[in-house]
Amino acid sequence: MSGSCAVPELHKRILGLTRDHPYTVLGLILFLGLAVPFNLRQTSEWENVYLQAASNLLAGKDIYAVGSGYLYPPFGAWLAIPFTFLPQPVSRMVWFLINMTCLFFMCRWAWLLSGGKSLEGATARDKKEHFIFFLGLASGIRYAFNALSHQQTDVVIGALLMGGCLVLQRKGSLRAGTCFGLAAAFKATPLLWSPYLLWRGWWGAALGLVCVALGANLLPNLVSAPGHGGLWLTEWVSRYLLPMSASNHYPGIWGSAAIFNQSLAGAGYRWFVIDWRWTETGLEVIEKSNALSPTTLKWLVYGSEALLLLGASLLLRRHGSDKSEAQEWIAPVRDSLEYSVILLLMLLLSPMSGKAHFGTMILPGFCLARLAVRTKDATLWALLLISILTGILSNEFLWGERVSSLALWYGSVTWSAFFLMLGCGYGLAKRSKDDVRV
Repeated sequence: MSGSCAVPELHKRILGLTRDHPYTVLGLILFLGLAVPFNLRQTSEWENVYLQAASNLLAGKDIYAVGSGYLYPPFGAWLAIPFTFLPQPVSRMVWFLINMTCLFFMCRWAWLLSGGKSLEGATARDKKEHFIFFLGLASGIRYAFNALSHQQTDVVIGALLMGGCLVLQRKGSLRAGTCFGLAAAFKATPLLWSPYLLWRGWWGAALGLVCVALGANLLPNLVSAPGHGGLWLTEWVSRYLLPMSASNHYPGIWGSAAIFNQSLAGAGYRWFVIDWRWTETGLEVIEKSNALSPTTLKWLVYGSEALLLLGASLLLRRHGSDKSEAQEWIAPVRDSLEYSVILLLMLLLSPMSGKAHFGTMILPGFCLARLAVRTKDATLWALLLISILTGILSNEFLWGERVSSLALWYGSVTWSAFFLMLGCGYGLAKRSKDDVRV
């Protein structure tokens, strides 16, 4: 009799837990749902690229050997060394746990940065917060899942960037510089935070960012050196950065298929240099008969990037110098809009931005969702929804390979980031006489 009573009691407790902590339960379901495909995946970029580079580093071989796929600063290869001593199942599980922890903190810190309130428990009273959360999450979470499915490092980098933004918002500029520097040690584009920190007067943080990024990439030389001597960092610079300045180099060419590069450079290369056609095996890249020259494309791409930088700098300067506006925007949203601009610039200005890199768009997504819902501004709503819809077009699961491939070719993810950028710019430029309660 006591056993039969225990079953309804347990059922009642489970229902109560689900009702009071729905996001905790959802997170556990997500954790379990992702664990199986992550650990059973046949091909892993983490193992085939990073662990192979780490093994080469330990053996004194070339970590940038042709065909290795490792195109990043040497820090990532050094950091992966401990995993080379673990059995594959253990290595994968540890890497999965690290990624899921970073995904949790990336989302949580982005939510806090945007002014997000409690979503569960006794303090979760505002039902609009749930709508804002899922609306904002739609801007970037699918790209974070893409990073997980390929077992890349982008979720880890995203967590470092969000953590840096959070401590920067709380006036911990030196710690923020350290976080940004570690992110830049993995992939160089977070170095864009350095001029922003200088712009805002945080000289120590900007210097710390550069020192951490450089120092971390000197560590691999403690294990081994390139065959001809020197630093692995200079080897990376000479092999991958310096060739970009050659007169015959096209912006947008990097170590991936053309449709996957969703930066401005990647879009310019696809639209003005190459073309596509369908074959039995799928989308095939062909030469464009009237392709632009490398020099002309550089003027076009770098000119567009310069205009984007100019517009962003004007918005940040205008916003930062207007003391009266401080009463018109709640501080977390105001600060986070600026941080969102830098995160989006990183994606658009990078020589190569794959889908997995765009997970950091959850921060501008949260910010714009909050402003759109709370202010009921039609322009913010339009820009946010267009950004979400253009990004969804690249989802192969929803539309199939042909539609998603064409969407990527014409820059659906690029446009998604661009419309978010317009939304952030509109938010920073907006003037209101009323106190905006977000």
